[in-house]
Amino acid sequence: MKSLWLAALLMLAACASAPPDLRAKVAQDIKDDMPPVPPAGRLFSRVDISHDGVADWRVDYERSGMGWCGTGGCTQKLFVSRPGGAYVLAFEEQTREFRLRRGRKGAVLDIEIHGTNCGLSGVNECRRSFRWDEAQGRFIEQSNRQGEGRLAGPLFQTIPVADTGLPTIVEVALGELTAACTGLGGDYVGGVVSRSPDLDGDGRPDWIVGSEYGGCVMPAAEPGGEATQLPGPGLRVVAEDAAILALVSPLYAVDVATTPATFISITPAEDCGGYDQQGCMETPYRWDPAFGHLVAGRAVRGRSLRLE
Repeated sequence: MKSLWLAALLMLAACASAPPDLRAKVAQDIKDDMPPVPPAGRLFSRVDISHDGVADWRVDYERSGMGWCGTGGCTQKLFVSRPGGAYVLAFEEQTREFRLRRGRKGAVLDIEIHGTNCGLSGVNECRRSFRWDEAQGRFIEQSNRQGEGRLAGPLFQTIPVADTGLPTIVEVALGELTAACTGLGGDYVGGVVSRSPDLDGDGRPDWIVGSEYGGCVMPAAEPGGEATQLPGPGLRVVAEDAAILALVSPLYAVDVATTPATFISITPAEDCGGYDQQGCMETPYRWDPAFGHLVAGRAVRGRSLRLE
């Protein structure tokens, strides 16, 4: 019994500070901060995300100074242990509030972030919650602590989506949108790719390609002139092996209060938009396993063009 107790103490001591490779990454981040630059190790705190008995690590960049803070709060990172001693980056973003709590199978992350992530202005409150999914090795969106499951698009991402290494089906969708824009004589810019909550009921996240922040632009005819915004090319909803929805409107939201999540297409109309006007038309799309794609429900008036 004594030897087990000593072994446990030694294990805790070995895990008392973050691994050297993680400290080196953070030290590189803060090396050009205004002096005095604190030791990178002081930004770390031990947390429990995957419930596997191995230390996970939170990095709070607010401790390094206000250079890492803005109207969206201060930068936070989470590194989660993986088998074999590796660590993966599981969260990276500025937050105004940040709270980890214990869930049944893994940690639950509650954050409050910049209001634009909810389709509002920066000063507005925007609350999001995520649960850790060990099988997928990532945080999954869920209704927040206020019970709100509607997520404005483009969806907030716990870690940035890499521009390289996207699944082939996502690359194909990007190619379709680019070709549609080229056919109009324009350039497709800002093609936003977002990881989406599960929309087709297979338990895995899906993809949304395109958003209101991407678009088709006709270059200026002469230097110094203004580019012209062209209509389209819309968006694509993509599962792991197939495109499951193609739409003209790039405006959308996703409701994670349902299982699988509901995709909501938002169509602007002449009398919608802004905070004092009527909401736009919203069409919910739910997965139909018999047809193998998302099926439209009845269109209704929504909240506003800004989604929330």
